[in-house]
Amino acid sequence: MCQTKTKKMKSIKKSSDLERQ
Repeated sequence: MCQTKTKKMKSIKKSSDLERQ
């Protein structure tokens, strides 16, 4: 369960990083 949350947060961070570029 905790792992899934981390994965989701990583995905969100990646998405926001891509949008910033």
